[in-house]
Amino acid sequence: MNVILAQNILQYARTPAGGMYKALNEIDMSRIKSDAGLFLAVKNIYQNGRGFKSRWRMFLKPVSVEFVQFSLWNIRRGYVSICDRPLCVPPKEDFQYDFCPRPIAQLPPVPPEIFIHYLEHNETDFNPQRYVWTPRLPKRIERRLINCDVPIYGWGIYIREGPNRVIVFWLIIATVLGSVLLAILWASIRGDIQGGTGLGTLILALPSVIMAFMFRICENT
Repeated sequence: MNVILAQNILQYARTPAGGMYKALNEIDMSRIKSDAGLFLAVKNIYQNGRGFKSRWRMFLKPVSVEFVQFSLWNIRRGYVSICDRPLCVPPKEDFQYDFCPRPIAQLPPVPPEIFIHYLEHNETDFNPQRYVWTPRLPKRIERRLINCDVPIYGWGIYIREGPNRVIVFWLIIATVLGSVLLAILWASIRGDIQGGTGLGTLILALPSVIMAFMFRICENT
């Protein structure tokens, strides 16, 4: 994912696809003049950074947005370690970051539910005139962190992913019903009740395998 050079930068940390490390991305804020533009930029960089997880998008969804302090420790790949979460913002004395009001009266600067809403809906749900939440987000006004000496500390947002519980619920229900029907059909057609029961039990184990796979994907996000 490309990092954009700008005078006003919103920092966003993500977990690269299939990796255990968190990487820094910086979003150009100099041309963003509305909340819609902000949320669309975050949505684009989030979706572009999902990598192989995009193939499992129906099973995974953003579940939380955290405001974090992080330490950049690898310039080449932009790797960071999160030092503090989930409601961490720069102190009012830190003028490397621009935000209003100063200090931020209520935390978090932007409710996570708003980020989640716009990550899950298309652009037609945006209000192109609203400019309420963007000023509250801490934005770095000096040079990019990626150009600084390491280690260096910064503040940004981190999107946490988790299982889509609705999809998982209906998947389990469908598996249970399918296993029961298949066991009945097997017993009726083949006259083998024990075999039908064994086949149904085997199919019932499928949700456990799927859940284990999903938790493997989500464990580092």
